Parts: sequence; C-alpha cells; structure tokens
Amino acid sequence: MSMWEIEALVEESILLVSKSNLTKVKQRDLIWNLYEIQGQFDCGFTNFRVLDTLLTTGYTHTLQLEDYPNYNQHAAKLLEIKEEKFAYLYQDLYQPWSRTNPVVAYWDKRSQLVYYDLDSPLYTQLQPNPISPISLPMMDTALVMVKMAHEQENKAFVYHWVAMTLNNYWIFGKLNNEELIEKYLTEMKHIFRQYDYTSFDTIHESLTIQEAPYEYFEDEANELIIWFNL
Repeated sequence: MSMWEIEALVEESILLVSKSNLTKVKQRDLIWNLYEIQGQFDCGFTNFRVLDTLLTTGYTHTLQLEDYPNYNQHAAKLLEIKEEKFAYLYQDLYQPWSRTNPVVAYWDKRSQLVYYDLDSPLYTQLQPNPISPISLPMMDTALVMVKMAHEQENKAFVYHWVAMTLNNYWIFGKLNNEELIEKYLTEMKHIFRQYDYTSFDTIHESLTIQEAPYEYFEDEANELIIWFNL
C-alpha cells in the first residue's frame, strides 16, 4: 500500500470534522485521533495542507521565534533555523531526531512563525489552561468518522472509512472478529448499505472493499470481508 491515500483520507477527514456540529475542543480531539491512525503508517508530514483548520480548532498553536522557551540561551541555534525555509525543532535543538529526541515544533519561514501541536511538550508548557486530548480506541475513531460522513451525506467517505477499517483491521486493536462485528461493523454495515456503490471509484485500490478471499490478507480479514459482503 502506498501512503498518499492514507494522507488524503486523513486530510479530507479533518475538513469533514471541521464542518461538523462538534465543539472546537471535540473537533480538536478527533483530529488528534485521526493523526494517531495516520501515524500507524509511513506517512509524510501533512499538517500544512489543513493548517487553517488545525489553528482554528486549537490542535496547532503558534509563537514568534523570539518567544521560543529559553531563547537567549539558544539564540545562535534559533537564528540558524530562522534562515531555513522549513525546519523541525527537536526537544534538544542541537541533536538529530531520535525516539528520545522527538519533534516538538516546526518553523515556517514564509509565515515567520513557529508551530507546535497538541501532543508537543510545548503545549502544556506554553498554554495557560492546557487540556490534553481524549484518546479513543482506533475503531471508535473509525466508527465516529463513518457516522459523521453519513450525517453529512458524504457517500465517498462512508465507503473509504469502511474500506479502511476492513482492509487494515490490524491497526485497530486486538478485538476478535465477533467483537468487531458486534461493537462496530454491524453499525458500519447498516450505514454502508444505505448507499448505492455501483460503479463507485475509490481514491486508490487499497481502499477498495475486496471480494474475499484476498490473497494478501490474513484469514481474519478475509472472514470479515466475507461477512460484510453477505
């Protein structure tokens, strides 16, 4: 599977969330959970595609480079970064990325701003009343997106989120097929069946609901697809 279709699905889903009747805080939390799903794949950095929405919901915040914590101590390094078109800022500004030295912010020369997101240590450090996002099981996020797409009569996104779930069940936790069907897939199937997908074109073949058995899928996934297509 290539990753651009996952990036496209999450990007458009964030825009879908921004059109919902959820409060800004709940929109922000759902966006955080969408990025958690995207993070299960080898996707690129896509925040600038939906930056206005991220800023509006409070998922992303900004500051002037000169207001970066301990600026005087790190002024020389930060002035180097200021000359870059785009740059990641790591927890330790002087060391490359590692699991123990994650990205905490990013610099954009065009806007002359530093951006930091909800999951950055800078969020709790700099925001006066930080509220941590509510983490959802990934299957809950998928079901929320199917229901939201249905509420907005977005036929394509109903299809793509159902396909995303069936074709990538492995990222959605350790529930067995009976639990997945009972807790999530029965409702997804009910919504899905309200639309006619004859001659429907997906954004990518990896987001097609295949006819099982599909040779690249494990037995559990093929069993789910057979059940779904009955």
